[in-house]
Amino acid sequence: MVVDGSIGLLRADNQLESTVELATGDGFRRSPTQHFFLERYAEAYRLEIAAFIAAIENGEPPSPTIEDGLRAQMIADAATVAHQESRVVALDNG
Repeated sequence: MVVDGSIGLLRADNQLESTVELATGDGFRRSPTQHFFLERYAEAYRLEIAAFIAAIENGEPPSPTIEDGLRAQMIADAATVAHQESRVVALDNG
């Protein structure tokens, strides 16, 4: 996934079966993506749950916040519209 904005770019790749990449005259080849999303992101889920529990136990606000979740959804919605309508969709910086 790539999000490109006026002040920078954000890119997130999937977890691959290995970090090996082969370059030949025919181009670049990488290992395939791990088969199932729970395999790819198991460690991230474990860390996310542990951080949430620690925040609650320490009386701190969890991170990400509900506002972060809303902003992520707004980005996803804008990306869907941009794809469906083949146009750039601007987001406010609020």
